[in-house]
Amino acid sequence: MSVDILKLKALAAAAKRDQYDCVALNDYGMAMAPAVTLELIAEIERHRQVDAEGCKPDLSLPPLRAPSLAVSSIREAMEHRAAGGNVAELQIGETHLRVTYYGIKWHHDRRLCNRWEPLAIVEFDQILCAMLNHHRAFEVDHG
Repeated sequence: MSVDILKLKALAAAAKRDQYDCVALNDYGMAMAPAVTLELIAEIERHRQVDAEGCKPDLSLPPLRAPSLAVSSIREAMEHRAAGGNVAELQIGETHLRVTYYGIKWHHDRRLCNRWEPLAIVEFDQILCAMLNHHRAFEVDHG
């Protein structure tokens, strides 16, 4: 979906100018569908993340080539520890991951810009794989 920001801004300005103009309010309401609102919020959140001091978002994660036994074993060990009531955290370099368990669900998170951000299991595994590959390359180059 593409949002015409200039058109949306003009409609919002017209609706704000005269709150009793039913046509202007209707036009703005029709242009500001939930999908548009969600898209704009996502864009704002991406910019906030980029603008945060010292924080650069992962714009693209390298695809996980094949399910790695090491990655899934580490994640499963973290999940097992979390299921026992402990927070399982792993930090390699600047990347910090954790797994917690509440009720019947594991929560996989990454610390980014001093906040814990929820991750899907696939994202968690991709980041863990990248962490291990980076760490292994660093050991070979500088070890």
